[in-house]
Amino acid sequence: SIVFLLACKGEPEDGPVEKELVEEEADPNDLDGDGWTVDVDCDDDDPSSWMEAECLFFDADFVPFAPGSFWMGSPEEESGRDSNEGLHEVEFTYPFSIMELEVTQRLYEELSGELPGTDFQACGEDCPVEFVSWHEAASFANLLSEWEGLDACYSCEIVEEELTCVSLSDSDSAAFLGCPGYRLPTEAEWEYAARGGSQSAYWTPDGGSEIPEDLVRDCGQEILLEDGASLYDLGWYCGNSGESIHPGGSLLANGYGMYDMAGNVREWVNDWYSSGTEEPATDPTGASEGTTRI
Repeated sequence: SIVFLLACKGEPEDGPVEKELVEEEADPNDLDGDGWTVDVDCDDDDPSSWMEAECLFFDADFVPFAPGSFWMGSPEEESGRDSNEGLHEVEFTYPFSIMELEVTQRLYEELSGELPGTDFQACGEDCPVEFVSWHEAASFANLLSEWEGLDACYSCEIVEEELTCVSLSDSDSAAFLGCPGYRLPTEAEWEYAARGGSQSAYWTPDGGSEIPEDLVRDCGQEILLEDGASLYDLGWYCGNSGESIHPGGSLLANGYGMYDMAGNVREWVNDWYSSGTEEPATDPTGASEGTTRI
C-alpha cells in the first residue's frame, strides 16, 4: 500500500515590508488554504464542503514532523532483528508531514479510476489499497500533485507497455526533499514516524517495549510484550489478522498519531534497497540506484 508525504513551503508576499519576514508553515490539514482544517471543512452537515479538495480525496489528516533526530535501526540484541538494521543516528533539517492512514481503496479508485487489488476488495473502501507496484504508487503521487496544481516529484512514462517512474531523489536529493508535490516518504522518514517516539522494538502506551524471544514467530496466542502491552492492540499480525487486511485506523495510533505502521499491509517508501549503514546521516534519501525499492 501507500502512505504519502506532503512538503509545504510558504512564500512571502510581494512588495515592501517594514519588519523582518517570518515564514509561516503551511497547515498540512488545510490543503485548500481556506483557513479551515479537514475536520471542520468536511463536515457532513455542510453539503457545499464536498467540492473542496480536502473532502474529495482525503481520508486522513497529515501528521506534521519538525526537524529533529533519532536512532534508526536496532541494537544487535533486539529480538527478531535482521542483519541490515545497523543502528545509526539520522538528522532531519526540514519539516515534513505524513498521512496518518494508509491510502484507502476509495481514495485510490476515486483519483486513478482503477482498483488494482483483487484479493481483499471485499474488505471495503475504507481498507488500504493493495497489490500496488512502486511505480503505481509514484504515479499516484503525481496524480495528487497534478490535481492540487503542484510540481510532480516523479517522472513517469509508459515504456514497452509498462509504467516506469523515476524519482527526483535518484539525481538530486535536495530537489526531492524540497519537492512541493506529493511523494513517498524516505525510509528514514517512514521509520521515524513508525517508531512513534520510542526506541524500543514496539511503540506501546507506556513508551515502548520488546517482544520475548520465544514469541517472535508465534501465531497461536495473544502476545504480551515485556511491559504487558498486548500486540493485539498495536498491530495486525498472524495472530489477529485472520489472514486479511482491515480498515485503516482500527487499532491504536502510535505516539505520533500514526496508524497501521505495524502490520495490515506493507508500505512502499521512496528509497532503493541497500544493505544498510551504521554511519550517521543527515537528510538521507538512500542509494541513487538499485534493483528494487523498499
